[in-house]
Amino acid sequence: LHELIRKNHKVASTSEHTSRVKKLAGPLVRRSKRKGITFTFTVLDSAEINAFAHIGGFIYVNTGLLEFIGGDEELEFVLGHEVGHVELEHCSRRLTYAARASELGGDLGGNLVQMSYHLISAGYSEEDEFAADEWGFRQLVAMGRDRKRALALPRRFVEKEKREGRRKEKAESPTAVEAVVQGIDNHF
Repeated sequence: LHELIRKNHKVASTSEHTSRVKKLAGPLVRRSKRKGITFTFTVLDSAEINAFAHIGGFIYVNTGLLEFIGGDEELEFVLGHEVGHVELEHCSRRLTYAARASELGGDLGGNLVQMSYHLISAGYSEEDEFAADEWGFRQLVAMGRDRKRALALPRRFVEKEKREGRRKEKAESPTAVEAVVQGIDNHF
């Protein structure tokens, strides 16, 4: 799945962004209680204000998000949120459900990667999103971060949506794979 995402999305060429992300994510990753997960952080060269995680501890941050955020505290919130999805097993739980459903239909075979890719584009439930926010926020507070500053980014998103409205572009792609790629781009 990681290779498919890297194939369909341009990886940022600068290591400065990746170093910053890894440095800020380090304390959050160390707070994870899941054993056997090696977190991998990738910065994608995309103007979309977005970040997402998938099974196995893979976390992606778009350059558009890095340009939008107002500082390290805001980036820490995003990273806490994405680590929270992995920590709370949102990624693996959704894939397990999809695999079981597919297995019942007799179509499991080599479709797990495509299934995982589709699940990312579908996004998490509102409940999972709030749970990931809460996990990240609690970790930041436990690390001594100021509560108000820890919530600065969600407030900025609310203000941005008020100013610009929420926009989701429709995929104009003729193939299912391209539609799923567009779905990931539209994740937020």
